[in-house]
Amino acid sequence: MYWFAVVNLPEGQTPPSTEHKDFLSRRFQGWHHPIKHLMDMTGAENLVETAIYHIEPLERWSRGRITLLGDAAHAATPDMGQGACMAIEDAVVLARSISQEKDLASALNRYEAERKPRTTWIMNQSKAIGRIAQLDNRLLCTIRDFMLAVVPDRITRRQLAKVIDYEA
Repeated sequence: MYWFAVVNLPEGQTPPSTEHKDFLSRRFQGWHHPIKHLMDMTGAENLVETAIYHIEPLERWSRGRITLLGDAAHAATPDMGQGACMAIEDAVVLARSISQEKDLASALNRYEAERKPRTTWIMNQSKAIGRIAQLDNRLLCTIRDFMLAVVPDRITRRQLAKVIDYEA
């Protein structure tokens, strides 16, 4: 099981690592099932704290015979949970490009050209979702929560189709 929680704190201000679990339990007290259960079932030694930053898309992923893939090429915030998926898609497209092009430079250019639009879109969507999800203003949170509750499932599915329906 993998889960993550986001707490807005000033940079560098975090509880000591021995208090992370208690801090999260207090912070998410009263949230719906199964959040408390997941937190209770997770050992404190298994919690990993990581600051989250949005990184602008890189201009180039390749130089000479070397290329990047996955988070090294296009690290997205975790808000869409697509990091590992993007790396797997990259590997499929890179392998296909290498097998179908006559030289490595052409293969790397093809790989990058095919992957950049999708990965840039994922990065930007994830950033936007994070901004909305991490609002601190009570009024804006109330409006956000209301809007999320009234959006029909078909609209949510349509928005996710670009993520889900991709074939590398």
